[in-house]
Amino acid sequence: MKIRLFTLALMLFVLALTSQAPAKADAGNGCMDQWSECRINCDGKWWDPECPYRCDIARDRCLNGLAN
Repeated sequence: MKIRLFTLALMLFVLALTSQAPAKADAGNGCMDQWSECRINCDGKWWDPECPYRCDIARDRCLNGLAN
């Protein structure tokens, strides 16, 4: 019984430690997904040559916001 309680306490401790880590790496993929979708939408907008540039700026702002 003591070993089970010790194991449970140890598992809860490890879970508590790992849940404190920020999820910035996954959010970075979100930035890149948004950028990719934005660039795809720019392909059909021949009248707007600044569209890819705006996508790049939005991506950079998103990624820089994650770094802070």
